[in-house]
Amino acid sequence: MSNRQEKQVLLSLLIDAFPKTYLSEKHTPFLHSLTKDGVLTHIEPLFAFKGIETTLFTGLWPNVHNVWTEFCLSDNRVGGKNNTIFRSTIKVLDRLPLGESKSKARYVFEKFVFRRSPKIPNLIPPEATSFFQASQRKPITEPGVVGDKKTVFDNFREKGLRYVFIEPSISGDKGVVRQAKKLICTDPNIDYWYIKLNHLDHMGHRYGPAPSLFSKQLETIDAFVEQIVSLLQRENPNLNVLIMSDHGMSKVSKTINILGDLKFLKSRLYKDYVAFVDSTMIRFWFFSQEAKIEVCEHMNQLEHGHILSLSEKENLKTPIDQKYGQTIFVMDEGYIVSPCFFHSKSVRGMHGYAYPRTFDAQPILILNDALAKNYRLPKQPTFADIAQLISIVYS
Repeated sequence: MSNRQEKQVLLSLLIDAFPKTYLSEKHTPFLHSLTKDGVLTHIEPLFAFKGIETTLFTGLWPNVHNVWTEFCLSDNRVGGKNNTIFRSTIKVLDRLPLGESKSKARYVFEKFVFRRSPKIPNLIPPEATSFFQASQRKPITEPGVVGDKKTVFDNFREKGLRYVFIEPSISGDKGVVRQAKKLICTDPNIDYWYIKLNHLDHMGHRYGPAPSLFSKQLETIDAFVEQIVSLLQRENPNLNVLIMSDHGMSKVSKTINILGDLKFLKSRLYKDYVAFVDSTMIRFWFFSQEAKIEVCEHMNQLEHGHILSLSEKENLKTPIDQKYGQTIFVMDEGYIVSPCFFHSKSVRGMHGYAYPRTFDAQPILILNDALAKNYRLPKQPTFADIAQLISIVYS
């Protein structure tokens, strides 16, 4: 960094599911303007889910910090009265007609009735809920979230720097922007801002990577970004702005009903083995060697995917931890498993592939001129580079 003495303020704004191919002067004019004197590129896609955020804020790969998918095998699968009540209530809630209604009802029920931190809205079958738990138990901003490994937020606390972390809840992007604008106007002494917008993810799943079909939503998000940046720049003319995405969006060409096919095997789900369906892969844990052999033989006969080898897991930087699956079958880009534990309706776009190759799958990265002048990006930036970039701003 330069030797300037003025206060350094950084805005990290993550736009969920925003590939570089969505950027245009017509529909995202403000974001496009940031690239004229700044930097426009993409981040190398990372085969991770919850682990993308953890890598973003630690600078470590998933095989080091050991956070990968949203859910992993539970370390305590004892039933108990509380679990029985929870599963029974989920069965009632799942009678709601729409998948989105089911997931929202689950969220409200878990947070306000069971009074515990809810998992992200999901459609895990009631009979499977006791088998799984969140892979990362605490928010990324809390101390000790990844054991003895430090996050940028740990460093902020050590340096006495103030930060804000705002992400969507039930109120969506409008709620995020409303909260951010209120804080900007009432508390100008914040050093680091992290703001996440996620509506484009819903659009990408619904329409696929076809920005012409949701151009109005792109224009709205562009306006949201402009409002936030403009307000922050009033107090901080040399504001550092980092715009990024966690992933892109691939076009879905075919769905495969793997769970339906598995019903014809001798081995029974939740009795001989357990499976978690992540849309772009299915993970297995086996209770017997016979079940493992039968299921793996079946999976090896399927088209449009394959079982990951140990060397592939190492190259993809995935944790070698059986809580994430003893056997992991990944889909080829453009193919998804349906039904899955996250989407009840058919989708036209998906992310989270082991080997994404299309331009639409590449998450965007933009640095404004103030940040670009003082930080030189690697030729191909990765999510592990972002934590270093954030740290350098405050060095």
